[in-house]
Amino acid sequence: MKESILKEIVEGLEQEDRNYYQTNISLNLLEVAKRNLEDFKIKFEPYIFKQKERLKIYYTPYDYYKYSKNFYQNNSLFGFKISNDKLMTEKFLKYSRVPTTNSILLNTEQFEEAVKTFRKNSDSKVVKPLNLSNGPGVLWMSRWIT
Repeated sequence: MKESILKEIVEGLEQEDRNYYQTNISLNLLEVAKRNLEDFKIKFEPYIFKQKERLKIYYTPYDYYKYSKNFYQNNSLFGFKISNDKLMTEKFLKYSRVPTTNSILLNTEQFEEAVKTFRKNSDSKVVKPLNLSNGPGVLWMSRWIT
């Protein structure tokens, strides 16, 4: 990698607004669901099934939905696999004519191609790691350094 390009990127990033996150954010989807249910004053009850915590979410005093972290009863296995893959999700959204992002997948050996892609137009861009979720490693750039 050319040191001048890396220096250019770092200097440009110093001018961008930073994302600030609270230090007590939970990445556990079950904990997030509990907090949201409490915020909306929806009655729920935690319980253990097959050594894992689940939730009973009540929609009447006696009837409830069962919630298990990141699994919904009406999702097919095929749909579940699609939703767990960022690029596959984007492809299926486009296939269904749902407006979405225009992602490209590049690896570390394709740095020069990434630079050319960024310089090609002046639109805002988001750089996301393929193997992380919930925000770590996400970089938003409102412009590319020339």
